[in-house]
Amino acid sequence: MMRSSSAQPSSKNPLVSIGLPTRNRAHLLKEALESLLGQTYRNIEYIVSDNASTDGTAELLHDYAARDPRIRYIRQDTDINGMENHEFVLRKAQGEYFMWASDDDWWHPRFVETLVDVLEKNPSYGVAMSYYYKHFINRGEAFTKEVRHNFTPLTHQQLYRKYLRGRATPIFFFGLYRTRILRQIFIRKTPRWFNGLLLTFCEVALATRSYSVPEFLHRQLQDTRLHIVRHPTNPYTIGELKPFAVTHAMLMVPWWLFTSPAIPLRRKHLIFGPWLWRSWLYKRKMAREIWRFVRYVILPFNDGKMNLDALLDEWLTVVNYSVLAHTLFLIKRCALKDRQAVLGYIRDRKQTFEKQTADPLSKDQITKLDFLEAQLKNG
Repeated sequence: MMRSSSAQPSSKNPLVSIGLPTRNRAHLLKEALESLLGQTYRNIEYIVSDNASTDGTAELLHDYAARDPRIRYIRQDTDINGMENHEFVLRKAQGEYFMWASDDDWWHPRFVETLVDVLEKNPSYGVAMSYYYKHFINRGEAFTKEVRHNFTPLTHQQLYRKYLRGRATPIFFFGLYRTRILRQIFIRKTPRWFNGLLLTFCEVALATRSYSVPEFLHRQLQDTRLHIVRHPTNPYTIGELKPFAVTHAMLMVPWWLFTSPAIPLRRKHLIFGPWLWRSWLYKRKMAREIWRFVRYVILPFNDGKMNLDALLDEWLTVVNYSVLAHTLFLIKRCALKDRQAVLGYIRDRKQTFEKQTADPLSKDQITKLDFLEAQLKNG
């Protein structure tokens, strides 16, 4: 059961901006909009950016915008990708506070009211988020779990260390922020690297403090399929599969954080200890990336040992991103010899799955092959 909050909003009643980026989610968008528009806190502007949807999203949003003047509906002429769309709605925000809203989530009516009250009463904190329900779906199967967190007492370095170790929930991306802090962080284009959003969380941890509200006021929908299937054009998906994804990301972390305008100079020294520890844990992944380059580029006689059919089977079945990155690297090596032949193999595989349109898994496999084909065509 949802527990109602006893918090009361301050008399200041600051404007809250809610940015809702969306694309082709008309079948889920209505529930998200209804829960956002039903917030007890009324001083809200809704910035909805439709990323060139091709379903009924535009018609649905035009209807909602006509009924509620707080909604600003903006339609992108072309697909600008999901992260660019998130940054777009932040740039359009006019409120003192800002939050991103996912187009398939749900919020308790007192979600915004409670978080505004927390931040108004605790000026040393820059972001607040409640406990939440995580609702997992995968081809009709579904289950829900409760997720709690307690970031409130953590120092900047303690939270930074938790994020860097992968032991902190990423739900604070959808928390309520002081807009000025978030704009300081996103004044630079977010790196489209391996674990790029992890950099953002680390920057938030060192820039401000995070407040955990111990009430279940949010439900997040989580599709358990691979990112490559759900978001094949997302820059983070592509970044995770680059040849030196882990090595590049770990080498760039200290530079990115040290040059952050959001992190005060007095906290810059906190960056290096946890980063060195995380780099040490990633030593094997980085060594594998370097050895792969040496083995197949500097010592190219190993290319003859590659089997394209086996590589395509691996591409379609593995779920580990390190293995996927390795497989993509080898398939690209095969394509250097005869790109058209490799593309022909991929098209043959796609035709096999296209004959099985009733199977949802076949659609996922076609998406993975489309991604692979695009990678080979783009070099």
